[in-house]
Amino acid sequence: MVIELKGMGVQNKGAHLMLEAVQQQFEQHNVILAISWDSGGVGYRRAKELGLFYLPPNLGKKALLFKLIKHLPMNIRRSFKIILDEEVDVILDGSGFAYGDFWGANKPLKRFQNVLAGKTPKYAKSILLPQALGTFNDEKVKHSFKKVLDKSDLVFVRDEQSMDYMIDAYGQQEKFILAPDFTNLVDAGPEQKYPEGEICLIPNYKMFTQDKEAYMGFLINVRTFLKNQEKKVYYLIHEGERDKQIAKDLNKRLALNDPIVEEFDPIKIKNRIKSADLIIVSRFHGLVSALSQGVPAITTSWSHKYQILMKEYGQEDALVDIRNYEFENVKDLISELLSKGKAAFQNEQSNTIQKQKERSKLMWETLKNHISI
Repeated sequence: MVIELKGMGVQNKGAHLMLEAVQQQFEQHNVILAISWDSGGVGYRRAKELGLFYLPPNLGKKALLFKLIKHLPMNIRRSFKIILDEEVDVILDGSGFAYGDFWGANKPLKRFQNVLAGKTPKYAKSILLPQALGTFNDEKVKHSFKKVLDKSDLVFVRDEQSMDYMIDAYGQQEKFILAPDFTNLVDAGPEQKYPEGEICLIPNYKMFTQDKEAYMGFLINVRTFLKNQEKKVYYLIHEGERDKQIAKDLNKRLALNDPIVEEFDPIKIKNRIKSADLIIVSRFHGLVSALSQGVPAITTSWSHKYQILMKEYGQEDALVDIRNYEFENVKDLISELLSKGKAAFQNEQSNTIQKQKERSKLMWETLKNHISI
């Protein structure tokens, strides 16, 4: 069985963690995992390094590089770790949050171009892994995503708000199934003692879509308070230079030299989060990694997915609206979480954490039954 992986990559560490989660789920099965050419930061060489086969493009300049090898016999192609569209049996899309008005009408058409153009076999099963979806108020967006839905066998919807958007746009459908983010099953290993500090800040440039000045002001307030409390703090980067620049700007404006940490391995990132006493986070998978491991977290939000996740873990009070908040309340919350301690927080959250993991296991069971493995 050949399974094509879409929407996952290595540039964004949340997408990388989802890729790792998928690989772990299928490592005991006799399947070939082939990553699509348009996955973030994954070309042919990187795919081989990750232990994946590579599904090259059909169109454009990049396609010319693989034109010759496509005509070689299957056994030779597979020795080069190359899979063709017509060999795909299952398509798994782990885009996370990529379909809706915010992203425009072209995103789903581009991501599923091989499916919509009939390049993959008609019998191939297409499944959307748990992800946030919507809104679909723009008719062009609604119409383009419907083309993907019509080709999909299962659509795992990550939260109730996304499900409402889906039902409003496309009606109730049996293949729409609620399921949580599935990275909560990835084991990060035992806690480590990191020299950079015990409090981790995870910035996100997408917060600028809400209010850049307000977001930077919030981070400055938080870091100044932690400085006055003599806490060791470091920045953990989840996606590239734009997130990193936020950390650099804060260091410069506050005349600090807080470490800025980048890790390629998403499991190491998850372990860093597991080992922290407190996370101040604006990245969704950073937040999932904290809550699913019982690490106290305070989050900001640029999308409905944060609000719903905090609600699922009973942590709504730890979500900060950067355009409407009292920093005295944030200071009190930081002090309360640090005073309570991580062990007590983990004990309070243990049942919720287990419940969310059981929901993820059920999702994988449903998916594997559907593709008969």
